[in-house]
Amino acid sequence: MPSLPTSTLERASFLASSPDPALYRTVLERLNAGFCIIEVIFDDAGVGVDYRFVEVNEAFSRNTGLSNVCGQRMSSLQPGHESDWYRTYGEVARSGQARQFEMEARALNRWYSVEAVSVGEPDEPLVAVVFFDITNRKHIEVELAESEARFSALADGLPMPVWVLDERGHSRFVNSAFSEFFGGDEQRVPDDVWRGLVHPDDASVFDYELQEALKSQRSMHALVRGRRADGQWRWLEMNARPRFSRMGRFIGLAGSSPDVTERREIEMAREELLQSERAARSAAENMARLKDEFLATLSHELRTPLTTILGWSELLLQRIDNTSPMYKGLGVIANSAMAQKRLISDMLDLSSMLLGKVQLEVEMLDLRAQLEEAMRAQELVAEGKALSMELVMPDEPCLVLGDATRLQQVLWNLLSNAIKFTPAEGRVVLTLAADGGHWSITVTDSGDGIAPEFLRHLFSRFRQADGTTTRRHGGLGLGLAIVQQLVELHGGAVAASSDGHGHGASFNVRLPRYQPQADGRPLREVFSGPITEQIIEPYPLKGLHLLAVEDQPEVLEYLRRLLEEQGASVTTASSAGEALALLNENGHDGIDALLTDIGMPGMDGYGLVRTLRDNMGVEPEALPAVAVTALARADDRKRALASGFQEHVAKPYSVAQLVAAVRGVLSGTR
Repeated sequence: MPSLPTSTLERASFLASSPDPALYRTVLERLNAGFCIIEVIFDDAGVGVDYRFVEVNEAFSRNTGLSNVCGQRMSSLQPGHESDWYRTYGEVARSGQARQFEMEARALNRWYSVEAVSVGEPDEPLVAVVFFDITNRKHIEVELAESEARFSALADGLPMPVWVLDERGHSRFVNSAFSEFFGGDEQRVPDDVWRGLVHPDDASVFDYELQEALKSQRSMHALVRGRRADGQWRWLEMNARPRFSRMGRFIGLAGSSPDVTERREIEMAREELLQSERAARSAAENMARLKDEFLATLSHELRTPLTTILGWSELLLQRIDNTSPMYKGLGVIANSAMAQKRLISDMLDLSSMLLGKVQLEVEMLDLRAQLEEAMRAQELVAEGKALSMELVMPDEPCLVLGDATRLQQVLWNLLSNAIKFTPAEGRVVLTLAADGGHWSITVTDSGDGIAPEFLRHLFSRFRQADGTTTRRHGGLGLGLAIVQQLVELHGGAVAASSDGHGHGASFNVRLPRYQPQADGRPLREVFSGPITEQIIEPYPLKGLHLLAVEDQPEVLEYLRRLLEEQGASVTTASSAGEALALLNENGHDGIDALLTDIGMPGMDGYGLVRTLRDNMGVEPEALPAVAVTALARADDRKRALASGFQEHVAKPYSVAQLVAAVRGVLSGTR
């Protein structure tokens, strides 16, 4: 049984010998390929020298540009037609063997892919030809070859390894630098060029990135170690971009692998330094946190007993005739407690300032009121030394933008120092005057004076003019450092002057003047009158029922007594749990306000208020809460107010402060 034809030409020849000419003609005309049957013409030596067209299909003209060719010789149609065509067709006709080839027809300016087979009898040199115009493909191949030649020349001029992979990831090109770096022959590169060249620990990452780039037809980047020809592992930066044919078909990746070992080692060293720095910073932050916790604990432990000392002293002073010998003794106790409170505050304030944690609560202030309040706060101490205290200031408002509490702290420190270093029956003058765009506050005393060599150290931390064991004045040497920090936070400056020992000293604070806006801004009101006179009406808390919570029995007893002295009825609880039990059992309707410590065993004050607000649904309007606590920093106050408290009172506190806090939280609920 004869075999069936497989090629286009064989099928056409088979149909040509078919008994059905119509079928043959139909198939022939539907071919996209050019088709012709030619008669080869030989010379005396039996070599093909020309051919005559016997039959052509319709596609012949489209593929050659020739028409009306049947019966004509090719040499007459195209005199410059290459002899290779004649000779090749002659060999097919004489041998009877089919041929497939690609050849340029320069006379037609085209390239063809050709199949030729003998179809005539032995004495008939007829050849059937099927051909395709491949001119465009050949042009692309030529351009590609030229492009690859240019790429190869460019790549060989680069000092780094360059490589090209096809769409399957098989190697198609490496430059000379690649061969020099990795070893091997650039002309004989294996398909899997990277096998064995990438470090085993990096191979999986590299393979994944490569396969993803091939699959997604995207760029690739990987940092891996590659084995150099000398066996040394080097860090390589694998960068590759996708390649596309002119028709937009993905044809692989082109990449480079520069040696970045030195850069990588620098980066790794830098990363180690960074890790060390992070560890050191973490340790420093941990130490700072521990220090803050220690200072907070220290403050709590010191302020709690001071609360009872100062509180009972104040209550007793209100009940003893000021002519009694005990009155002076109680005054000394109260003043000593206040001095101790100030030392604690100075220590914590300076710590916060050094950490940049102090934030001013700025408002418009009249400095005259601030100075009057500062002078009143020092009256008792000055009277104890028989000092003359004088205040000189303008009649008109002296406005600044500042934090009233912090400015009081500045004035208290300066006046306290002046009184401390001025001998009995001396003189202290506080002056306020305009100085251009600033207000000038000056504290002048007739005291010990300051040695010239110590003036430059005056505002340094922990520095004192007399640091010996025989010094006459106490203190930590923090007050003036705090003054400088606070004044500078207000945009001002502080300076000191003295003519030396025995000639007194002068401290000057300059603060920017404030020009009021047209709409006006409310002035901060300050207490007027000495502390013991700030409660104008008798029994200011009369008719109020208060719940006081404190874990220290002696402090709780003092708090109860203080509140009852001011007219309130008081229910006490020694823990947050006991307070919640009382509220659950009796309700909160009969209680006007809650006063509670924060630092307590078991549940703290935060937990108490959180339970009150979130679990029991008691709103601030129904039961306002005041934190009465030894946690006295600005951050502690902010946390308390953010946690559901309506007011924060720091221990130790005065009667007036506590009464003002209670009345303040109740004024917004009635």
